[in-house]
Amino acid sequence: MIITKICGNLTNTQLRANLDLDYIELEWFELNKRVMRKTTRNNLELGINISENGFSFNDQDILFDDGVKAIIVKVIPAKCIAISPASKSELAVVCYELGNRHAPLFIDENNPDCLLVPFDQPMLVLLKKILANVEVVDARLVKPLTAQKNISHEHHHH
Repeated sequence: MIITKICGNLTNTQLRANLDLDYIELEWFELNKRVMRKTTRNNLELGINISENGFSFNDQDILFDDGVKAIIVKVIPAKCIAISPASKSELAVVCYELGNRHAPLFIDENNPDCLLVPFDQPMLVLLKKILANVEVVDARLVKPLTAQKNISHEHHHH
């Protein structure tokens, strides 16, 4: 089966009752991939080819719905570093260090005061040096913190 567009998302789309639900499991780093081949939990092979620029999958996206069966995106948990800054100054230092490394940063879906970074041993060592509240957890990276799309990130040299 070839998927070329998203049909909606379960958070704002009502599916018919008694639909046979199948899931495609994606890791956080696959959410921006527009072309890939995946197999659903029920072993249905999917070819995904989304042409939209700036595209990103979201948890609970509906990839297919024919009234009998629906295929839903499920973002699976990943090993992460959970960061809970104790103050605004700690938060500023964390953001500075993560931004310097262009590290992806997420908000914990269950705790908006907790930030998540995909696990990386050197990053863990760095964060433990500058923060008290750091731990390794398994979490779903579904709420990315991203820069505004209309802000230029070019470096000008004079």
